[in-house]
Amino acid sequence: MKKASFILVSIILLSCNGNNSVRNQEYADVDSAVIDTMDVQPLKDESPKKLAKNKTEDPIVGTYYCYRTQDTYVFQSGKIGYFTVQGGSPSVFTWERSGKNVTIVYEVFGKQKLKFDSQAQTLTEESKSLGTLVFDKQ
Repeated sequence: MKKASFILVSIILLSCNGNNSVRNQEYADVDSAVIDTMDVQPLKDESPKKLAKNKTEDPIVGTYYCYRTQDTYVFQSGKIGYFTVQGGSPSVFTWERSGKNVTIVYEVFGKQKLKFDSQAQTLTEESKSLGTLVFDKQ
């Protein structure tokens, strides 16, 4: 009987020692995770060329919408743009800006002149049939 109780206590102690090794393994996993997270590369700063390019972009670049007619002008940085009448198919144009004056040239319709207000972020179009139309930058 004494031997049986000794064997039973020995088994319990050995099994506790096994749990101890599992606990040590958990700590080792946490330690390795800390080491792994410390091995992160720092973010690279943007190159000076990209920053300079963003600063020289024309302020007219963007999308302009007329709430009265629901028409849209899109000016892209490559001096190309699109005019969409009430959500229809877009008409492609090239554009050039000199101060407040913007000249757009359509592939089909020819030239058109607009006024650009950089402070108000608006384009103004003088339409023969609709009068003065104001397009707000979106």
